[in-house]
Amino acid sequence: MLTEVNDGTRESIGVNIVQQAPYNLNGQGTNVMVYDAGLVGSHADFGSRLTAGEGGGVSNHSTHVAGTVGGDGTNSGGNFKGMAPACRITSYLYESCSPNCLYDSPQDIEENYGEGLYTYGADMVTNSLGANIASNGYPCNWEGDYETTAQLLDAICHGSLGVPFLSLWAAGNERHNGRCGTSYNTTGVPATAKNPIVVGATMSNDHSMSWFSSWGPVDDGRIRPDVCAPGCQTGGDGGITSTLRAAVRSDVRDLDGHAGHRRCHRAHAPAAASGTR
Repeated sequence: MLTEVNDGTRESIGVNIVQQAPYNLNGQGTNVMVYDAGLVGSHADFGSRLTAGEGGGVSNHSTHVAGTVGGDGTNSGGNFKGMAPACRITSYLYESCSPNCLYDSPQDIEENYGEGLYTYGADMVTNSLGANIASNGYPCNWEGDYETTAQLLDAICHGSLGVPFLSLWAAGNERHNGRCGTSYNTTGVPATAKNPIVVGATMSNDHSMSWFSSWGPVDDGRIRPDVCAPGCQTGGDGGITSTLRAAVRSDVRDLDGHAGHRRCHRAHAPAAASGTR
């Protein structure tokens, strides 16, 4: 059974307050596009609110992210809801790490964003992925670079698709690996972009900084991240527990047998922030 860690995130951000009277804000009427390394898998906590914008493989990671954004807690009697439990979710995937993961390799981001915006009516995009410069063995001086993908994201936010289209990006997990540093100047790509909201990961229970989330400044001196949101937890089950479609651990399952999973990761911070925008 899942433990109440998305509840910890909700409490930390203050979501429970705005979802009560007189505000009653639960994401109804909004559409959050989840852009990840794979598609969001079906789950009772999404019901008919989930749409896949393209074909491709389902990812446990993206499904976990989507649960933090907009799972409604169906399998737990409403206890383990995401941040915006009534929002619609539109899923797209990053095609290929060729020649590199995101660094100067935007792939079909522009096409996917445009289709999500105009075909499915997405209001914003949450992106819980990055180049993973340190762990992928890329040159460490790529951290902090304002490269092609970051420039494209800036243009999209500013209106290159016809209207401004907001995206949220994870700051990165570069401090976790340590190969390229464990302190400042470790911002991942494309979190170096200027116009998206870049989100760092903190601990849900005490708001302290996580040990893995990337820090700025970027190469041109700009501060990163812009904001922080829960991406892990000290104590409890030691992570953020959310929806998964396929079992990753045999010891953690949600109430209908779909796998639940706890993670400490950059992924949950932008997901949590996007569900509260």
